Amino acid sequence: MDFKPKPGVPLGKRFTHVYRERGKATTDSNKMRHRFGSLLDGYGQKFEQFAERELGVPTPWSTSASWKTLLAKWDLDDLLDIPTVLTDYLKAKGGEASARIVLREINRIFEEENVSYRVDTNGGVHFLHDHEFEVNARATLAGLGLPRYANSKDRFESGMTAINAAVPDGKTAIRNVFEAAEGLFRLIVPKAHRLAGDQVVALEPLLQRKYDGDKTAQAAAAKLLASFKDWIEACHFYRHEAGKPDEIHQPSLELAVHLVSVGAAFIRLLVELDEGAGG
Repeated sequence: MDFKPKPGVPLGKRFTHVYRERGKATTDSNKMRHRFGSLLDGYGQKFEQFAERELGVPTPWSTSASWKTLLAKWDLDDLLDIPTVLTDYLKAKGGEASARIVLREINRIFEEENVSYRVDTNGGVHFLHDHEFEVNARATLAGLGLPRYANSKDRFESGMTAINAAVPDGKTAIRNVFEAAEGLFRLIVPKAHRLAGDQVVALEPLLQRKYDGDKTAQAAAAKLLASFKDWIEACHFYRHEAGKPDEIHQPSLELAVHLVSVGAAFIRLLVELDEGAGG
């Protein structure tokens, strides 16, 4: 008698793809590295030589080690350059169709090993959160274009660099985005020495004036101000006291992305309030 699982359970899928708890996407994986090694084994010495020349790290071309052995030891950023180098190699040989096939295979490896990357149609590897960050960052940087906001712009850009590194530094990203917001807050409220939850009440008159005559908008703005206070207090968990050892653990990438994204939105709000106040 043919066996059929309960409704909704896919047929013909690997056990681990159906029943294993995936959890949150990670930034690295031993199985991903091993599968990359197996994938590269089929491209021969000409590709090995090309990859070594492009990346400046040993490949099987100049060593007795296999791809699987080498990739287990490579820095993550070098490993994530491999899809781009392989795509360039195949296209240079006129292998457009081969490049499309291998890129689909690489994305399948990323997906199945639950790592937080995807490769684009030209072989570039990106974080899964890149699209949201690109839109968010552009809007925020556009608002920080005036010389008055130069310090906050520098801090925000440093935060983006930290979270978009090959090994994301969420802690530094949160701190730098917070400092960007703090710099703007102090422009609006010169008497404030720092950005703290109990200080944001100083923004209430500006928000109420901004939406004067619209009681619904004013009520919504009051809730927005309360959420700004919550964001400030959430970021304080990752602040580092100068002169003391930094013993704070890295946040998960997911949490860092949320805090940085929300911070970018509040930075845009602060710019609006500063401009409305005649800054």
